[in-house]
Amino acid sequence: MIVSPGAIQVSDMTPMQRLLMAQERISALKAELKAWQESFDQNLLEILRTAEFSEDRFLKTIKRNGESYREGNVKLIRSPRVQRTIRRDDFIMTFPEVFNRIAKVPLQQAEAAIGRDALDGLCDKTISYSYEAVDMRPERD
Repeated sequence: MIVSPGAIQVSDMTPMQRLLMAQERISALKAELKAWQESFDQNLLEILRTAEFSEDRFLKTIKRNGESYREGNVKLIRSPRVQRTIRRDDFIMTFPEVFNRIAKVPLQQAEAAIGRDALDGLCDKTISYSYEAVDMRPERD
């Protein structure tokens, strides 16, 4: 169960101290989430080696595409997802004016092709900030 920030009652904490605590908790939860995701992925691969999926009557009833594999009281639902990829050259040949209007140039690829100095003159720059709270108390051994 995840504890909400408001549920933690620590007296006499300043907003900066609460900020640091929140940042440390976020970091710990991200690490925990990563471990759970790795466990999920590993177990899914193990199940997929032997699972035999079949048509699912419930999914069919609610008009949703998919198949399922059931083991005991746990059902694994596999849903198809279609991903389209535009054939760039065909699109350009068919709709050249649309391509010129909507095309985007990937910054890293452009920099690799023409160099940073040449690209900088063609770029608009915006500044954004990231924030990190740092505990400045001396470490205790």
